[in-house]
Amino acid sequence: MVEFSYPTPVQTLTCFIRCQVTTCTFLLPIHIVRLDERDRSIYILAGNDLGIKISRDGEWRFEE
Repeated sequence: MVEFSYPTPVQTLTCFIRCQVTTCTFLLPIHIVRLDERDRSIYILAGNDLGIKISRDGEWRFEE
């Protein structure tokens, strides 16, 4: 049986807000939204090189 990981409610809300801000403010397309099973953080890839990482507590930061 496969066990699935799900984002926390605060991660989900932060992800939605970051995607909205990224597409409306920076006018960048979202290419990937992925839940990393290793640390259960959400990773967003927008445009050619903008990465955003959202931790389980909803804190986010830009990634290189």
